Amino acid sequence: SSKNADTFIISNSGSPMLDLEENIAGAVVVFKDVSKRKQAEKELRMASQRLVYHLNNSPLAIIEWDKDFIIRSWSVQAENIFGWKEAETINKHFNDFNIVFEEDAPGVAVIANELMDGINVSNKSINRNITKSGKVIYCQWFNSVLKDEKGSVGSIQSLILDITEQKKAEEKLIQLFQAVEQSPASVVITDGKGD
Repeated sequence: SSKNADTFIISNSGSPMLDLEENIAGAVVVFKDVSKRKQAEKELRMASQRLVYHLNNSPLAIIEWDKDFIIRSWSVQAENIFGWKEAETINKHFNDFNIVFEEDAPGVAVIANELMDGINVSNKSINRNITKSGKVIYCQWFNSVLKDEKGSVGSIQSLILDITEQKKAEEKLIQLFQAVEQSPASVVITDGKGD
């Protein structure tokens, strides 16, 4: 501790000093102030904890894949949307889950290949997915590639939003519009004031 009562974190190491007859004649002790490094580690840990907290409390699912489409991380919201627990998904291949609706698979393959081939570093798509229980849902996917120092794909991160309810509402609006267009009666839509 210094005169102004600052606290230091010290790393130390020591080694005996031997004389010519191999007897301990003394010691060398090295003290190093590692306070700044420890503070930086603490700040990094806190920032990481804040980020994880916010991501886990987001409506977006987060899935990280490696270059071979092996799942490396699976967020709490991914569990909520798709039904598989993190432990069921980590280190497994994307195709092990039959997560993409069969009719949408060719389009999803094109999007994945664009990322893997370096055509795009990010993209987005809307497609149907299948949950663990077999329910068909609509999801909007936001994908991005992280490349390594050689420019090769290191990982892909996907942020996924379940838009099933939005899609159902759109379909109902389309049906209503078609019904109005085909109706021989006149239809007038007003607000609560009659305007």
